[in-house]
Amino acid sequence: MSQHAASADETSAGAPAADPSPESRARARATGRRLRLFFGLHELVPLFPLYPLLFADHGLSTAGISGLLALWSVTAFVLEVPSGVLGDMFSRRWLLAVGTAVRACGFGLWVAFPSPWAFAAGFLCWGLCDALTSGTLESLIYDELRAAGASHRYAAVMGSGRAVSLLSTLTAMTLAGPVFALGGYPLVGMISLGSGLACAVAALRFSEPPRDQVGREDGGLRWYVATFRAGVSEVRRDRVVLRAVLIAASLHSMTAIDEYFPMLARANGASTTMVPVLVAVTVVCAAAGSGLVGRTAHAPPAVLGLALLASAGLMVAGALSGLQAGMLAVGVSFGLVQWALVLADTRLQDAITGPARATVTSVVGFGAEVASVGFYLGAGALSTVTSTSELLAWFAVPLVLIAVAAPRWLRREPQPPGEVPRAPGAEPPRPA
Repeated sequence: MSQHAASADETSAGAPAADPSPESRARARATGRRLRLFFGLHELVPLFPLYPLLFADHGLSTAGISGLLALWSVTAFVLEVPSGVLGDMFSRRWLLAVGTAVRACGFGLWVAFPSPWAFAAGFLCWGLCDALTSGTLESLIYDELRAAGASHRYAAVMGSGRAVSLLSTLTAMTLAGPVFALGGYPLVGMISLGSGLACAVAALRFSEPPRDQVGREDGGLRWYVATFRAGVSEVRRDRVVLRAVLIAASLHSMTAIDEYFPMLARANGASTTMVPVLVAVTVVCAAAGSGLVGRTAHAPPAVLGLALLASAGLMVAGALSGLQAGMLAVGVSFGLVQWALVLADTRLQDAITGPARATVTSVVGFGAEVASVGFYLGAGALSTVTSTSELLAWFAVPLVLIAVAAPRWLRREPQPPGEVPRAPGAEPPRPA
């Protein structure tokens, strides 16, 4: 049996150790602080709610802006898995730093040289950042916690980080108007650039725990191919990993719902000035859902399924209520999705045993992008025959499907008779 499997850090069920050492707890808290700082700076970008207006003010049509958004999505989509492989080959914290710095420079391009070519280059930078950070960040945090003997704290640490991320987004949205009134697009761009560069510096504060790598001795392209194959083959051959990837990707894609919240708020009778307030309610609920993960990190998959069923019911009730107060039900529904999302990510990280953790995790991002495109296309088709409220209610259908699958697919596989249960993150035992 491997040394990891014999570790007293955690049990085969993934529960926390009975008596984690003070050093382990301290290192886990330090990782949490670094992650919250990273997330807070990463989303503190007042340019987010204003960039469509920047584009329009410099001559871009709605079709032109849509084309840029498509370029952004395609860039992240194409580079998702290839960049995940890099996260298993090279320094993850440097990849995070490079990605966030490149995105920040893209924002600087937008305000320094406002033109279609600069806008396109900025979205290429943003897409590259999304690809470099997706999978890499989760893998870095899990391995950092595991090196500290605290991988059982992953859900709590990642949940609190995502809560800070959402609250930072809300802060940026709140500050965007006053900052623009004070200094226009140049000041908004400078703050966004500065926040991004500060985030890159914060990324370098993460530790870089040692990890197993495959094919490194071959170097170059062979190393890359060996790492890619290791990650993809683990997803294909391990049913536990494959099912966790499918559930996590499905839940990540469900976050596309929030793009329709402003339209739903208006359809439920909110004025233009009230729409941001109601959307803010949903963001706070999502942050609360992420923040509560730490207290429920070891909830059985059946609880996750029940939570998603409740989320589907609340989504239907809030969307079809015709009331502004219905946005609270929608917000709680979205908060439950965020809660389930972090739990599913945790189950996936626990299930990965090979040397290509970032590659496997990036498959989730790839699957989420594919599913999101399907959601958008489906929503576009339904919008021609249904109202906005009915459209949001239809989003409950995939939630119900995920709720049905999750209790079975996230359940641990029974061990063959006589086999010692394997700890999460441990390598499978090798034959003598």
